[in-house]
Amino acid sequence: MTEQNAWGGPTDEAIVDAVRDRCREGRTDLLEGGVPSEVLADEFGMDQHAMQDRLQTLVQTGRLVRVRGAAPDTYRPRPSYRPPDEPVDSDGGSERL
Repeated sequence: MTEQNAWGGPTDEAIVDAVRDRCREGRTDLLEGGVPSEVLADEFGMDQHAMQDRLQTLVQTGRLVRVRGAAPDTYRPRPSYRPPDEPVDSDGGSERL
């Protein structure tokens, strides 16, 4: 079960851990890799806009960085997120989300 904050949503730590796990497993977008907000929103059962707000806060506090990603199925660019200390794979992204 995911750790929850006082409002019943995932903690910041749970979100960062999910992003880190996906990056380490290679389940990232194309280009610079990273995990898009819609994937995380689905994983945590959250509204996409609420997840985007949480991710922006994590970027502002230095817990995540925003990178250029591309959806593997459409190649459309979209913002993605990764921990600042995670290296980018040599092929940009990896396993298709």
